[in-house]
Amino acid sequence: MYAEDTAPIYDLMYSGKDYAAESAALTGLIRERVPRAASLLDVACGTGSHLRHLGASFTAEGLELSPQMTAIARGQGHTVTEGDMRDFTLGRRFDAVVCLFGSIGYAGGATGLDAAVARMAAHLAPGGVLVIENFHQPGEFFDGYRVADGWRDERRAVTRLSVSEHHGAVGVMNMHVMVADDAGVRSFLDRHEMSLYSTADFARAFGAAGLDVARVEGILPRALYVGVARKS
Repeated sequence: MYAEDTAPIYDLMYSGKDYAAESAALTGLIRERVPRAASLLDVACGTGSHLRHLGASFTAEGLELSPQMTAIARGQGHTVTEGDMRDFTLGRRFDAVVCLFGSIGYAGGATGLDAAVARMAAHLAPGGVLVIENFHQPGEFFDGYRVADGWRDERRAVTRLSVSEHHGAVGVMNMHVMVADDAGVRSFLDRHEMSLYSTADFARAFGAAGLDVARVEGILPRALYVGVARKS
């Protein structure tokens, strides 16, 4: 989960991400499998940037673990429940459940993946579709990868330096963030430990939840794993 200091600057840091195009592509994939899909749940929805666009095609709501992210999403008019993807019950089902931007990496190992997929599948309406965008597979994440980024708007300037570490099936990103605004300059470490899941991991988790799975590439920046619930 992102550090609480990240929430106020999250949308600025990802202002270059094309949420509109991603949402349009995702909508097309969902409609191919569930032509009359009307409702959607975005799991680990962050500040609601995908919801803003998906809401044009679906009655869309979100689930988010971070209280700070949840508050921002709600402030933008989205219906968002604060909760953990591995253990949530909303009491309603959806034609589509999605988990995007590699957020599944926060599930925490094989047990976490199985639990998260099971809870998402449990919220599918009969014939509904589950779409999960992976973070990275084992072998795609390397030690010592360095990134330097910067952003600014009328209120602040932000820089971020990141160095990656690789520990077995876990990828770690140590993000050193500096923010300059009217209050001065401050810095903090935003550390992310992300599980690296293989296609076999998703096949196991989807299968245990009663779903077949297909790997789909070329729709979103990372590989998607897609499963459709039985209609009865």
